[in-house]
Amino acid sequence: MADKRISDFPTLADAKDDDLILVSSAEDTYNMKVATLKAATAQVASDAVQAAENAGAQARAAQDKAAAAQSAAENAGDEAAAALEKADALNGRLGGIAEDMAAKVDGAYVENGYLYLTSGDEVAAGPLGPFSGGGGGGSTGGLLMSLKNLLPSRTLTVSGEGAALLRFAYTSAYEEGQDDGPGVGTITVGGAKRATLSIPQGENELDIAPYLTAGANTVKLKVENSEGASRTLSYTVTVVTLSMATTFDPLGVYSGPVTFSYTVTGSGAKTVHFLMDGAELGSEIVQSSGRSRSYALPAQADGAHRLTAYAEVTEGGVSVASNTLQVGMLWVSPTMSAPAVLSNFAQTEAKQGEILTIPYIAYDPQAESAAIILEVIGEDGTAARTQSLTVDRTPQAWAVQDYPAGAVTFKITCG
Repeated sequence: MADKRISDFPTLADAKDDDLILVSSAEDTYNMKVATLKAATAQVASDAVQAAENAGAQARAAQDKAAAAQSAAENAGDEAAAALEKADALNGRLGGIAEDMAAKVDGAYVENGYLYLTSGDEVAAGPLGPFSGGGGGGSTGGLLMSLKNLLPSRTLTVSGEGAALLRFAYTSAYEEGQDDGPGVGTITVGGAKRATLSIPQGENELDIAPYLTAGANTVKLKVENSEGASRTLSYTVTVVTLSMATTFDPLGVYSGPVTFSYTVTGSGAKTVHFLMDGAELGSEIVQSSGRSRSYALPAQADGAHRLTAYAEVTEGGVSVASNTLQVGMLWVSPTMSAPAVLSNFAQTEAKQGEILTIPYIAYDPQAESAAIILEVIGEDGTAARTQSLTVDRTPQAWAVQDYPAGAVTFKITCG
């Protein structure tokens, strides 16, 4: 074969399909027809185009999925926010309902398998159910039971010296009207059982004062019928107590102004009144309780006088008065000339033969001792007993047992 130059060979584009071309690699050399090379090249190009198209489609699909995912995430976020907002609103409503129910509902009972919630003795919710099985009271065998408060309020304020009356109506009867007799009532105060008593059918009035203590008392009245069903009423009863005390001598001799010491015990703003011989000297407002206080008494005319002191307070629309202090006071002066007798004895009734002790002071400004006469005068004005004696200026006690029946006068005469 003659020598040929590269320019003597046709280009790949001009080569015939049956022409051979030399294809070499790093180690081997091959002869390949042009048609084969063209077919391989076309396939590679076609594969490359198809791969590019597939990659583009996949990229577009990925973009679509990403957009869809983002849209779904946004929608999910909006829905979650809306759900949270609805949940918050629902929680608020449920919380408000729960608070309202807690504030209003004060009792419950089961009747004929249904639950009733009560507020102020009225049904606030129900019937709920039906339920089966045991319950916390109510009808167990066809008995219809009711326990209703008849007071204007179940929050009461009473005096510690008075009654604490509950008024309520109790019924427990079959549908045809036949009742099952009295119920068994239980009174608890502050969770402690204080009494068990029979509760008749119909309206009742019950004094619970013996079971109360000073201050606020939580009282529950539970009534159970013959079949074990029960109803309960709850009350808050505030007992207002007020008392006065003094260390002042019951009888004493004074000259000039006097400072009267006393103690008042009780809650609230208390008004303390001071009276001399029945006429009010003055009053003062006391906020403290159990603390010693003093009140200035002006000098009185020579002779015997009686000081009266008491306190009063109003709480919960109830006015309460304390016990009354009575002190006998004998005022004297250098110019006093007439004798005087002082006594703070205030008893108005006694049984015949009962020993009466009458305290007194006899004061004679002309002598250290006073000559006195003690007389027991019957209803007809006749002296049933007379006694003469001499006493000093200190407090004395007249003990007398022998006196007639009827209106009797015990008379002490000095001068």
